[in-house]
Amino acid sequence: MVRVDGILERVLGLANELKLANLQPQIVACRNQLQAGDGIDVAVFGRFKAGKSSFLNSLAGRTVLPIGVVPLTAVVTRLRYGPAEKAEVRFMDETAKAVSPEEIGLYVSQDSNPGNEKQVASVEVELPALQALEPLQFVDTPGLGSAFTHNTQATLQWLPNVGAALVAASCDAPLSERDLALLEELRSHTPKIVLLLTKADLLTEVQRAEVMAFVRRELRRKWDGELPVFFYSVRPGFEGLNEKLMRELLLPLAGHHAEAGEEILRHKLQSLADRTLDYLRVGLAAALQADSSRQMLKERLEAERRDFDLLREELSVLARQWSVVALETSLARLHPSQAALQERAAAELKQRFSE
Repeated sequence: MVRVDGILERVLGLANELKLANLQPQIVACRNQLQAGDGIDVAVFGRFKAGKSSFLNSLAGRTVLPIGVVPLTAVVTRLRYGPAEKAEVRFMDETAKAVSPEEIGLYVSQDSNPGNEKQVASVEVELPALQALEPLQFVDTPGLGSAFTHNTQATLQWLPNVGAALVAASCDAPLSERDLALLEELRSHTPKIVLLLTKADLLTEVQRAEVMAFVRRELRRKWDGELPVFFYSVRPGFEGLNEKLMRELLLPLAGHHAEAGEEILRHKLQSLADRTLDYLRVGLAAALQADSSRQMLKERLEAERRDFDLLREELSVLARQWSVVALETSLARLHPSQAALQERAAAELKQRFSE
């Protein structure tokens, strides 16, 4: 841990010295992951109306998060195990307020808190129903791509904090360009990424097989690797699909949370180190470019100075030549009157001496 702290401090020092403000969210995320202890944030991302809140409500065993036919979630909400049901609203001014789980809609929904005008930083909910999945903490994020741009911004700003990621996509419209872009962005923050195909009840078993084949093919084509994919539905009759997700993903993640946490931290540190090196390479290239430009300017000025010296010498020669030409021209103009001047001077001298 000391070595990890040292790495973070060194990167922080470089970020401050070189004013690399873009690294700060990743530095903070690494520090939070280091201090998280056993807890792992399992964040659910995806387009609005992809079924994120419905999925988390099904895990909780009842409706805790608001759902509807229009975009609702406006604030990041975290659900985890607690011996008694309770909720706490944390505000951006670092104050907090205890509320009942039934009241959280007043703070996390778009209707009751438009544009997050109440300045809510997050909402923390504890539920006894999540005991089997302790110490996992499930994070509901605002949907992407809705008419409310602040929802998308809130989710994207939270991305560096992700522990494990469940990307929800409705199985009747899987893997849009936005889904693929989100998966690509998440790859720099966590090695634990799962694609959750929600609303599986909309498809027959044959259609689900076709969708699964399509999704796996596209994921391999995009990243040349496998990504866990699960179907899910909150409708009765699809408990087998949900149990498969629980059995193969969530329970093993909870059971091996320590190893998973270390893997996530290593991934975040490696990503942070790679990004820092990228900035340093860009800075070095810019410095070398500047040195090269300064050298080129110096050589150009030296060449201009030499050219100016040659020009000055040429002008000096021309000036001397012009002086000679001017003298010769003056003498040529004076030559016709030279004889008359000599006769006049001789006559004046003769007259004076005769007197």
